[in-house]
Amino acid sequence: TYIYTSNSDLKPEQMMTYEMGLKKSIDKMDETISVYYKDITDLIKYVDEASGNTITNKPVNIDWAKVMGLELKVNYTPFDFLTLSGKCDFKFEQNETTNTGTAYSLGGYNIESTYRIAGIIKMPFNTTVGLNGDYINYNKDYRGRDVKPYFLLSGRITQKINDNFEVYLQVENLLDNKEYVTVANYPMPGREFLTGLKIEF
Repeated sequence: TYIYTSNSDLKPEQMMTYEMGLKKSIDKMDETISVYYKDITDLIKYVDEASGNTITNKPVNIDWAKVMGLELKVNYTPFDFLTLSGKCDFKFEQNETTNTGTAYSLGGYNIESTYRIAGIIKMPFNTTVGLNGDYINYNKDYRGRDVKPYFLLSGRITQKINDNFEVYLQVENLLDNKEYVTVANYPMPGREFLTGLKIEF
């Protein structure tokens, strides 16, 4: 069982961020490279807390965290109706957490790398179809246990009704991957269907 919950005890984050980047545009392609450093107090992170056969996903405050990273992005628009993009993010994090009695790891290092390839197609009648694949490499879960890298494919169809209103259908884990985990020994859900609407004023 997988449960999402809130946390009424959250405190606001305090952060100092330093970032430097370069962007280059050539015809139909944009390329961006950036490096960043973040010094954060009361960082809010979503963690998966395991208890029996249930995993509860909730936001918690981490006492402090220092994050260094490198991000690369490429956007390519070969046609007016098609946009392709790629992104990779390498992140090194050192953090310390408060012992809340729920077995959160009490500080340490974590190295993450994530890769995304995405495509968006503009269809007739203000419809867009999007597809993105994510390869995620976390070396540890919140308890400090090893977890394996995994790949997820997701899709989304959006119908724009007018300038202020749109509806969408989204499919997470399109390939129904039931082998990946974010917490060691606790499988994640398979394919999920989500629908919603967006209103802007």
